[in-house]
Amino acid sequence: MAIFFGISAALICSYFILAGNGRACAPTWKSLTSMYVLPRSVGSFAKRRQYQAEAELSTLRLMHGTAPHPAWHIDPAGHISWQNQAYDRLVTDVEKAAKHLQDISKDPGRHRVTWSAPDGTNHCYTVDVNSAGRYTTCHATCITSQVNAEEALRNLVQTLTKTFAHLSTGLAIFNRAGQLSLFNPALLDLTGLSPTFLSAKPHLRSFFDALRENRRMPEPKHYQNWRQQISRVIKDAADGQYQETWTLEDGRTYSVSGRPHPDGATAFLIKDISDEIALTRHLRAETALHQQILDKMDQGIAVFSATGVLLLSNIAYRRLWKHDPDTALASVTLRDCLTLWKAQLSTPEALATLQNDPVADNWSCELSLKRGLTVTCRIEELGDNAMIARFHQHPVLEHPVLETSNPATAFRV
Repeated sequence: MAIFFGISAALICSYFILAGNGRACAPTWKSLTSMYVLPRSVGSFAKRRQYQAEAELSTLRLMHGTAPHPAWHIDPAGHISWQNQAYDRLVTDVEKAAKHLQDISKDPGRHRVTWSAPDGTNHCYTVDVNSAGRYTTCHATCITSQVNAEEALRNLVQTLTKTFAHLSTGLAIFNRAGQLSLFNPALLDLTGLSPTFLSAKPHLRSFFDALRENRRMPEPKHYQNWRQQISRVIKDAADGQYQETWTLEDGRTYSVSGRPHPDGATAFLIKDISDEIALTRHLRAETALHQQILDKMDQGIAVFSATGVLLLSNIAYRRLWKHDPDTALASVTLRDCLTLWKAQLSTPEALATLQNDPVADNWSCELSLKRGLTVTCRIEELGDNAMIARFHQHPVLEHPVLETSNPATAFRV
């Protein structure tokens, strides 16, 4: 019983432990229990309390002294009464640091200070100044890496912005919420949308609605399915599968593609391909005209590329050799044609020289077909090592029948 009352009295008396500034503070459970694991050499309660205070002070000094961030304590006279090792290293390495840190230590709050080291590098710190009565405690945190990263990111954004500004392709990037977060000047020209509208960060649906109102996208045949179509466009773009060609009412043609970006963002690229489409149509028209001209010729014509692939042939060639290259699943080569020609000749050895030297310039020979036709074949070289094969079919001469008064004596010359 005596032991119980002794422990209780010790707990009650130790509830208030004097702090370093003379005020009482409530001990923690750890501090209460640690009193009874002290060495047995410490006898009285006063000595135990003193021993505990000294141990706690040593622990705090060790923790603050080895902290990686600079920390210091300022007395009422404005002098530094205590500092840790990180503070000593900082002011030793950079002479300007001590002056900057002392200047901002007078105003409570969070401050940012930057100075240049002798080697030209910049150091940036945030300093938290806290007033505790007449004393002031300061803690500094190095944010040089963060500042450098922010500056690098800012420079990258500026570089990308300048690059996007010179692109002829319209760029519209929508964030995860579907709002427009970035666009370039080309988008204004291609869509006809006002900068005020785009700067307001419209939603994807509002963006496409504005395109429809400006007639910068194909008019839907059924307006009731318009919303469903836009939903499909957004979904396909998020999956990276959206690629369409828009033909506008004014004759222009846009190539529109959607690409997913990290963090759920979506980018739309709008490119004016009207000139490319016009050029393609012009080339197709010229190619069709050239084909019509070849088809009007009596000679069979076959044009081969430098690699021996059949590029062009006319109707006379197809009728002569009974060969339609358009029906072939793969590219028709010169070797394929030689095999086809030799199979229809009565004297296949006539093409032996051509097979050994297919690019022989001004090569010609007479070919006799099994069905009684005689053809003159001429091979000539074109530019870029291409070549043309021309086949001139000789007319079949029919022997005239001489008529006499006696039909039985009629004969052919």
